[in-house]
Amino acid sequence: MASLDSPTPSWQDRDFLSFFEAVPDALLLVDAEGVIALTNQHAESLFGYTRDELVGELVERLVAPRFRSEHMDHRKMYFKQPTLRPMGGGLTLFAVRKDNVEVAVEISLSPVTISGQTYALCAVRDVRARKAAECELETAREELDTHQVLVALLSHLPGMAYRCWNDRDWTMQFVSDGCLQLTGHRSTTFLSRGVSYGRDVIHPEDQERVWNEIQLAIGRGNVFELRYRIVAAGGKEKIVWERGVGLPSLGGESMSLQGFVHDVTRETLAERKLREFEKSANDQSRLADIGAITAKIVHDLGNPLAGLLMQTQLLVRRAKRSGTSEILEPAENVLATGRHLDAMMMEFRDFLRSQRLSLSQVDVDQFLDEVASQWESVAKQQNTAWAVEVEPGMPKLRADVSKLRRVLDNLVKNALEALKESGKVVLSAFAEAGSLCITVRDSGPGLDPSLDPFQMFETTKPEGTGMGLAVCREIAQAHNGTLEATRSMEGGAEFRLLLPWRGPAG
Repeated sequence: MASLDSPTPSWQDRDFLSFFEAVPDALLLVDAEGVIALTNQHAESLFGYTRDELVGELVERLVAPRFRSEHMDHRKMYFKQPTLRPMGGGLTLFAVRKDNVEVAVEISLSPVTISGQTYALCAVRDVRARKAAECELETAREELDTHQVLVALLSHLPGMAYRCWNDRDWTMQFVSDGCLQLTGHRSTTFLSRGVSYGRDVIHPEDQERVWNEIQLAIGRGNVFELRYRIVAAGGKEKIVWERGVGLPSLGGESMSLQGFVHDVTRETLAERKLREFEKSANDQSRLADIGAITAKIVHDLGNPLAGLLMQTQLLVRRAKRSGTSEILEPAENVLATGRHLDAMMMEFRDFLRSQRLSLSQVDVDQFLDEVASQWESVAKQQNTAWAVEVEPGMPKLRADVSKLRRVLDNLVKNALEALKESGKVVLSAFAEAGSLCITVRDSGPGLDPSLDPFQMFETTKPEGTGMGLAVCREIAQAHNGTLEATRSMEGGAEFRLLLPWRGPAG
């Protein structure tokens, strides 16, 4: 590239150049003629040019060709009245790399005065890679020396710039005002050693890792870059990104560190949620495939099983008429097993298909009275105490009465089977926080703590399918309700069905 002749500031302050490099954006210092006077390594990475290729070149070289003419006019107008502002009114702009690839960027401008000359400090951020906080830079005071310009610049960056001793406390020599928003502590608190960044701010579980990673990097002469957690004033945890360098010791002093710390909590949590969503989507896709295959198997087995049951029933009847005991007993065993398998397949089909509800207004008192009437006689037959506790005057419930009846029949049947003989079963219903709560509890042996009663195929009953409660929970959830299991006050099991009065939407 041809170099343009332009006055170039002379910076001798190593601090300025070090901090200029530590800022996690591409920085360009441009004079009123549009000539780039200074840049950093992030600009080299973003635009693909070396530092020598950028310095002395017109900044329009980095603007997409279709915008260059317009950009020159904007630049001239800007230097007539330079102020702090985002270029393009906050819109996404397009820069062009050395390889002619356009890059969507956000650009903020800030005028600075160095050695009596006004420059525009351009912070360029590649919005494809990171959504970062806006760089808000106030107009630097005229006639400030290089160090004052640096301090004013850093005080407006969204994060914390620092220089500290390389010790376990990270004893601060300099810290920007951004530390207050990041950590909740003022810079004076760090500088007076009222708070130790290394021991009080970095999360206790991350302190050793952070120390080791930084020591390893600076021991090799490398820039360090890492993420870790901090605990801000008030106890709030944040996730931060840090980039910095080690400074060689001078005059026998210990090594110092300087760099930049930025809050990336929102970005990190968003990345985690995205990964969780992708994993959940993959799991759902696999489950859907398994469900489709299983449904096909269940459907294909239905007709042969029905034929087998019919033939076995016929065989049993013939064996009974002929008195052939050696055929009757095994035939009855086959029939019982077939019926058990048929019941399991029916429940499995119910579980696989979506719960389509036929909603109506259910009279709760009448509904529970019907349930109680049916099961009271069964309880008496096995010498089980039967009690019904229903709160009077409850409003009507919007629900699918047949599916709701199926849930309660299943719960009461399980309670009675758990007792076998004697004991007690209690059916109760009452209003609770805008919902109807129905409980079925017994004085039996209780739930096996090693089993999830709602997990498919988990059952303690020899003839159980292990799917009844799973289907019951599906029905409850289809009503926007819940079905939970716990230990009852009688020492047995208690199932708690909670349904909103208004029922599901739609």
